[in-house]
Amino acid sequence: MWIGLRSQLTTGMLKLKDKYDIIGDVRGHGFMQAIELVKDHKTREPAPEATAKVFEHTRANGLIMSKSGTFKNVLRMVPPICLSANDVEPVLSARDQSFADLKKSISH
Repeated sequence: MWIGLRSQLTTGMLKLKDKYDIIGDVRGHGFMQAIELVKDHKTREPAPEATAKVFEHTRANGLIMSKSGTFKNVLRMVPPICLSANDVEPVLSARDQSFADLKKSISH
């Protein structure tokens, strides 16, 4: 069961990476997941300011994440062990909305 949920979450995160240029990498171990934000994919320059903004958007969208990494440009989430298949889509939707909110705030 958990392997299927982890796969769903990972697949969803990879789709977000394809959708938003600011996402440089997605990774995880078990249920722990990380999204690394970068200013440029080639240079891999960290994007801590954007990370802080997405962090605030995720809170507003009902997710609890943490900022981590040497440059504070990694968003980390450890979903509760009671996560069910019905919870995956709302989590991914909230993440998507958080990055969409960032994109809107940058374009204004």
